[in-house]
Amino acid sequence: DRCGTEVRYIIDYYHDASASVQDSAPKQHDLQSKVQINLDVRPALDSPMALWDRCRFGYMRMMGQQPEAPAGWPASCPPENHTPPPLPVPEKEWSRPQKAFMAKIKTIAESCASRAQTVVDAAPGDAMERAVLAMDVCVAQTACSSEAKAFLKALEKGGTEDMASAHAKMLDCNARFKGDGEKLFKA
Repeated sequence: DRCGTEVRYIIDYYHDASASVQDSAPKQHDLQSKVQINLDVRPALDSPMALWDRCRFGYMRMMGQQPEAPAGWPASCPPENHTPPPLPVPEKEWSRPQKAFMAKIKTIAESCASRAQTVVDAAPGDAMERAVLAMDVCVAQTACSSEAKAFLKALEKGGTEDMASAHAKMLDCNARFKGDGEKLFKA
């Protein structure tokens, strides 16, 4: 639950042989213990915000930055006797527009996965800019196909003003797609 919005995550566990093994198992909420497990936790690619978070957090990780905790986030783990809140009541079935939007998100996640990884792996500078541009085009090819085609055509022609204008229109369309999706799922 992120600020009232349910967010799904992908969690991968990796054995870390370089971490020291302690004589006793770590206790729950013991942040000082070292274990031989690394976690790779990232949002599942099932919404525009998740795609944005993947790109943003990958870039932050690459730059050696950590995301800041939201305002009001607890500074420490909950006490041992903490009772979690009850599970939410299942939501109603998605509407036809919501299903259509999520179908596009699935297509984007599948067709743009390698480009998203390239953004995460790219070094700062020109390589990063090219990777982000390729990701923007990939998203637009599903979300805004006419704007993506216009940008690629302008890119082939090579006119700087035409390219800049077509690029701006493509990015605006991607942003509208994201905004429209957020509106569809607002409670």
